[in-house]
Amino acid sequence: MTSKRTSETAKKAAARGAKTPADFQEAEANGGGTVEVTVQGLTIEVDPTAINGDWEVVEAIAALEEGKASPAGMLRVTKAALGDAYDDVKEHLRGENGRIDAESMGGFVKEVFEALNLGN
Repeated sequence: MTSKRTSETAKKAAARGAKTPADFQEAEANGGGTVEVTVQGLTIEVDPTAINGDWEVVEAIAALEEGKASPAGMLRVTKAALGDAYDDVKEHLRGENGRIDAESMGGFVKEVFEALNLGN
């Protein structure tokens, strides 16, 4: 049974051209690999196994969900989700004042999770 939230997330991901869970399962079965996602007009390659294949990242995500996130945990999740695209995303989000708003980064990472169908 699919929840309303899950189906809405799947619709958003499909609209963005996200890979399907089967694509990620195949990549994971083959020992990992990157997939392309487009978020906020920026196309990046991410490795889904770097997010749910690293126990410390899973712990940090759990802490975020419980409202007990530390800055170090938030950074660990962000870097795991974005991988090699981390610096590109920072430049993409940099405001006119030269700073990167924490809410913007959090929103971007959330959209990456949704595109990977991990935001359920």
